[in-house]
Amino acid sequence: MKKQLKELIGPKGRLVSLFRTLRAVPFALELPVFGTVSTLDEVLNIHDNFGKGELRHPEVENHLRSAAAPVVVDCGVNIGVTIRWWHHLNNRARVFGFDMMQEAHAFTQDRIGSAGSWYEPITCALSATEGDSLEISFDDPLFGENSVTATGRRQTRTVKTGTLDARLAPYGLVHIDLLKIDIEGHGAEALKGGSRTLERTRYVLFETHNRQEISESARLLHDAGFQLIAMRNRTLVYERGNYQATSARP
Repeated sequence: MKKQLKELIGPKGRLVSLFRTLRAVPFALELPVFGTVSTLDEVLNIHDNFGKGELRHPEVENHLRSAAAPVVVDCGVNIGVTIRWWHHLNNRARVFGFDMMQEAHAFTQDRIGSAGSWYEPITCALSATEGDSLEISFDDPLFGENSVTATGRRQTRTVKTGTLDARLAPYGLVHIDLLKIDIEGHGAEALKGGSRTLERTRYVLFETHNRQEISESARLLHDAGFQLIAMRNRTLVYERGNYQATSARP
């Protein structure tokens, strides 16, 4: 693991590995690729998703690197580590980030700085329906496992649901190079509200959380013309089989 982290972020990979073992971040780090890192959640995310390769796939990454102006839709922004990764792969990338917690967008925008005009934050709880009100329960707004079904937490708030199709429509996207979904068991619900979005999408990175989500999302993606091309632990990678024929639709 230290070797993989060193290849990714250089000698400071040893510190990331150490902080993960300690389960604490004694001091902030300035890392290649990811910039400022000062929380344990950031360390765990970098170590597991990119050091261990949970969210990495060479074909997807090569495509993003070589695309003239790639578009990434990231569902489940949280602390913005993945947002930083997409931009590292191609600094011409435009990234649309979904999260139901406004704090997630604020944290991400603080990390990427004032030059982050390439990032479009969208606040809603992704769903099959648009505009419903949900009361959610949470302890920490930046906790990576916050879910619309969580109960008994210290804080509550009301959030609005949104669909991928409705929330992306104002941007007039012709193509989406990558759709990443990690929304704590509700990925299939997001897909149900994203049929037009899927028509424009080439790759999907889908992090699964339970059997129902796996079954429903696999059916929806298959019906939309996607093929499973890789699996790594809980992450499934799909490619649209006839992407070239459909990506030019308005």
